[in-house]
Amino acid sequence: FEDTETYHYVNIEEAFSFQLYTNLMYKEQKIIRITPDHMYKYHYLRGVVDVKLGLLDEAEEAFYIALRWFPNAFPVLLELANIAMVKKDLDKVPSLIAEAQKYCFVPSELARCFRAAGYYGFLKEDYRLAMAGYLTSTIFDANVNITNELGLAAQKLGQTEFKPLTPDESKEELHKVGLVFGANPELIKMGVVLGNEFAN
Repeated sequence: FEDTETYHYVNIEEAFSFQLYTNLMYKEQKIIRITPDHMYKYHYLRGVVDVKLGLLDEAEEAFYIALRWFPNAFPVLLELANIAMVKKDLDKVPSLIAEAQKYCFVPSELARCFRAAGYYGFLKEDYRLAMAGYLTSTIFDANVNITNELGLAAQKLGQTEFKPLTPDESKEELHKVGLVFGANPELIKMGVVLGNEFAN
């Protein structure tokens, strides 16, 4: 399923993600076709297994192949951000997290993006960013316990009593690494347009 002059092949099996790719991402004029095989899943699962085995270079390779087939797969982008953090290749992290967030439309996945930003903040010793990321994640996934992370961020900021950042302060910190507060506005707009089309 190599691309030709006429056709561009992908393996995006989730309907809304496919619409997102064709309407917001893909800029060429080729006809987009979905491959019948699970090309994305094969490589994504291989990457997950490689991570579990500690084979980070192999996992990274598998995840980039998975992205070839499903370019807006935010779980893969987050996996690549995590690998970059483990490998201390921190320059790559903000763009990977911001790219992942651009395609997130599930609250728990948005929360994962913000938690990744929080962890990145710790690695960079930017404890305001760490607090902002972890605090914001609770808005989208209230079930995750991040008490220890917030306590450590507060301690590193010299707080004797926990004083959370305000929502505006959190937005400002997240903006520094390319994150918006919530889902990508373009994605929401497209969702509304598509919803109206399918409803009529």
